[in-house]
Amino acid sequence: MNYTIYRLDCLTNLHMGGSDANYDVIDLQVERDPVLGDPTMNASGVKGALRDHCEVNAPNRKSEITEIFGTRNGGEQQGSYAFFGADLLARPVRASCCDAAWLLATTPDLISSFVNKLRALGIDIKGQLPSVAESCTVKVSCHCKTVEGLDTKPLSDEEKAAYQPIMKLLLNTDKYVIMSSDMLRSIALPVVAHNVLENAISKNLWYEEYVPHKSVFGLIVGRPGEKDIFNEIIRTAPVVQFGAEASTGCGYVRMTKNLSQN
Repeated sequence: MNYTIYRLDCLTNLHMGGSDANYDVIDLQVERDPVLGDPTMNASGVKGALRDHCEVNAPNRKSEITEIFGTRNGGEQQGSYAFFGADLLARPVRASCCDAAWLLATTPDLISSFVNKLRALGIDIKGQLPSVAESCTVKVSCHCKTVEGLDTKPLSDEEKAAYQPIMKLLLNTDKYVIMSSDMLRSIALPVVAHNVLENAISKNLWYEEYVPHKSVFGLIVGRPGEKDIFNEIIRTAPVVQFGAEASTGCGYVRMTKNLSQN
């Protein structure tokens, strides 16, 4: 099987829903990786959203779409493409005394998990995986004194040169923050309050968690041959809506082909 890697840039806030049953203050939490604990987009939800997108944007290619995704509702024909879950690569953090108001923050775990998956599939990724020497260290690739109130240290020229190929490929930027997984998780995701009104009277206040816009995910798509029908469709309509709240502008993501095996 051949593989294509896409970078998913969140143009708006994103909510790919987790389990409805929880005992937290937040009523609707985002999906999270069961091992890393970071936001993720499960494969079934990704495949469903992409199928809907292709059917709307390429209505004259129904037979090819069926070949890619298979028949609906458990039909006889199985799809020939393989859609992996989309892995979080980085999310924005507020910066001060910096060249920008925000920077993309990532962790060694997020990057190494995705890169090791690529390498296991036979996709050669050049460059050294990032590392953080101490759990309390926040390192930046550009001039920036603090992010989210945390003091930073600059990456050395040697570290930037070693990480550059991987970070540029996956994040499409040379300005980023590297911190430990625990530190990034301690920076809470945004939560939006929703109010249900009946006859102008509040009846139900509930809270929904989002992955913030500017976040970046990585997606692997496998195909049986060299011709990539799916990418032909995505190239002409690269903005895809994932998850809930489409009517309020949530979940709009730009898909960019980063790398292909062929």
